[in-house]
Amino acid sequence: MPLASVTNMTNAAGTAPQTRSSRLVDAKGLLEQLFDARSRPSERWLRIQQKRRAIPFYRIGRLVRFDVEAVRAALNRRLCVHPPSERGGTGKGKR
Repeated sequence: MPLASVTNMTNAAGTAPQTRSSRLVDAKGLLEQLFDARSRPSERWLRIQQKRRAIPFYRIGRLVRFDVEAVRAALNRRLCVHPPSERGGTGKGKR
């Protein structure tokens, strides 16, 4: 369930984010939007990722909120296994 529009916030540079459709959601909303019901990880997994700073989040007082697209991009960078050609390697092991 969306909480606030990111367009009403500014980033560290003092400018509004580029995407107007971005919304901040709570942990449950993030998991629902990123994963289907059969493959959805637990909220505990999400909190562990948050604690490790593996995913971006906003702290608003005691509340923690997530930008769905920013988290999606962070997970793609960290968890997606790319073929050797995309990593810049030759596809062969170390010698």
